[in-house]
Amino acid sequence: MRTSFFMISSRTDGQLVEISEAQFDELVRMRAQWDLFVAVKGQAVHAVGGEMDDGRREKLRGHKLTPSHAWPLVNLARAKRWLTPSQAGRMTSPSAIPEPVEDSVEGDKYRKALERGRRAVDRKVDTTTRPATWRVVETGDKLESGERLYRFKHAARGDDGEPVRYCVLWCEDRPDTAWFLPHGPGSEKLPLSDGSYGLYQNEAHGLRITVRDAVVNLTTEELVFLVDLTSVNASKPVVLVRVMAGVAGINCTSESFANGARIRASRADVVRSTAAAENGPIGNLMPGQAVHFRCFAFSLANVLGQLEGQTFNAARLVVETGATLERTGIELPVRVIGATDESGVVRCGDGWTVQPGYAEKRRKRSSKALLAALRQMSQPAGNGSAGS
Repeated sequence: MRTSFFMISSRTDGQLVEISEAQFDELVRMRAQWDLFVAVKGQAVHAVGGEMDDGRREKLRGHKLTPSHAWPLVNLARAKRWLTPSQAGRMTSPSAIPEPVEDSVEGDKYRKALERGRRAVDRKVDTTTRPATWRVVETGDKLESGERLYRFKHAARGDDGEPVRYCVLWCEDRPDTAWFLPHGPGSEKLPLSDGSYGLYQNEAHGLRITVRDAVVNLTTEELVFLVDLTSVNASKPVVLVRVMAGVAGINCTSESFANGARIRASRADVVRSTAAAENGPIGNLMPGQAVHFRCFAFSLANVLGQLEGQTFNAARLVVETGATLERTGIELPVRVIGATDESGVVRCGDGWTVQPGYAEKRRKRSSKALLAALRQMSQPAGNGSAGS
């Protein structure tokens, strides 16, 4: 598990971006620059609304804001839909929105928590202590259950017609999806990037791709890239949606099933990055942010048959970014390892050719290995050792 830090703000057009802990803390320190600000980090909650200083706001609300008051605001912002207070108070992720529950039996605790949270961050600046116009947290229709619906208005405007400057921050523990180079038997057989491959770059749509190595590994039937990704957009984050690859004009969309990085580097630890996610983007780059020595690995097992008879010497890497799925791609030389005279992949001029029957031969070899493993597993424990 690792702690990840997230932000939704008017600067990112309401899009969720992942930030570093240092960026999180800096935003908290500079929170007075926002019209609406709420941040949750463990039990620490920071809130700002309008042009009040923290002292006056603390006095007006008459109580200390707790995570139970702030999380409904966070959940409304990241759900991007109408929710009841009980849904906003119990939601744990945007992909798992709970059903509404009867709130009256517990003294309307979810509604009161939401009301306290939004009173602390979203009110008009005036001389009264009575909450005035809600600018970002909207109130909707009333359901048959008695609960009203609420929504975070990402394109809200203030009384003067100007867009409301808001920032919502939170952190959460989640499984670590960055897989490092595996240790143990077999890891030394992975390709080694020693810097002799050279660097290939392309830049578009605010993203610069730097490829350090591109490898077709016939031993593991994988297409592997070692890359750096850099945001050159000075105004807003680059949202990474997915990464795609191809060779010989054939798309490789399936990621490698093997965990861990699929390539080694002689002077850095390699981090395995996922190429696609079921829900939402795979990551974000803040303006000027760069990530180095990232490994993307794609399985060639399902496309070996299509590669037969093809000659290739290059591979393609494409990164989709933003809500409009803008593509930044790069075509570059690929090196092949694991090729032998019997492998069925042979040199052809300055490239490589996959000979007919290669895919079927690999399939039969894999089937035999699987059958042998199953037979070994089915043997009784200690068979043949008694009486010896």
